[in-house]
Amino acid sequence: MALGLALALPHRKVVAFDGDGSLLLNLGSLATIANQHPRNLIHIVFDNECYESSRGAPTATAGLADLAAIARGSGIANAITVKTPAEFEEGFRRALKSDDLYFILAKVDAGAGDVPAAALDAQENKYRFVRYIEKSENLAILTSTLSRASDPQAK
Repeated sequence: MALGLALALPHRKVVAFDGDGSLLLNLGSLATIANQHPRNLIHIVFDNECYESSRGAPTATAGLADLAAIARGSGIANAITVKTPAEFEEGFRRALKSDDLYFILAKVDAGAGDVPAAALDAQENKYRFVRYIEKSENLAILTSTLSRASDPQAK
């Protein structure tokens, strides 16, 4: 989704938040991102070395796998690993100021915080997000065929 947003809105900085387990299940996305090379995308991966949603089973990053090295090998030159909040802040600020694709691997401790469930369901959340993009970009994304047919400018 972040890649699509970055390509569709090249004038806006797009930040994607990911997890090590999620990325490991779709490593091909790194090659796709590298090949498209959106200069406005920052891909942040929080690496706690486990699948938090499945009772903490270790991911490959608990062993020898290095997602920043895999990102570089996929063609993302600006791939960094950060281990402290200060390193994260420095790397993130550099990425925000840059006009290039960035991958930030943030090594974090395992453990879920006490966060309440979101008040919105996934479908409602999707529509709110799209409406925000429509409003902030002055675009029509989710229009019905009926509204387009009755719009004299659409003809």
